[in-house]
Amino acid sequence: IFTKVEVDFSAVYRLAPNGKTLTLLCDDLIAPNGLCFSPGETVLYVNDTHTACIYAYDMLDNGLLGARRTFATLRDERLGLVDGMKVDLEGNLYCTGPGGVWIMSPDGRHLGTIALGPGKRATNLAWGGSDWRTLFITTTRELASMRMKVRGIPVPGNLLP
Repeated sequence: IFTKVEVDFSAVYRLAPNGKTLTLLCDDLIAPNGLCFSPGETVLYVNDTHTACIYAYDMLDNGLLGARRTFATLRDERLGLVDGMKVDLEGNLYCTGPGGVWIMSPDGRHLGTIALGPGKRATNLAWGGSDWRTLFITTTRELASMRMKVRGIPVPGNLLP
């Protein structure tokens, strides 16, 4: 529970590799939540839980963001919010949303949804397993895993040979 608010806006920041310099990247979203990079880290995706949108920003050479564009909108009558988000090695984006985990192509087309069943809401996801082909999905009460055909982007420091 938060009892003290340090700032009166929501924002996305960048912590420089030196671990000391913090830079405000954007403060024009209502409730920024999940974020991830495209393969090669040329695009930063940020979702906004309040608007149910995923926004894309081209990364500039100086570490700042280019103009914001709407990548996808995840709305329908099913239970769920945009929250956790990851990308696979082919650039497909996976985001929790109404009905489960939405999968979008690199150009923002909705490829399909991993359905979780009635009354279940996906809250987060992560790639793992020894070959990074296992997608782990959390709900409010469960942890599920699913083998995928495409590898997820490995976490730095855990790169495959």
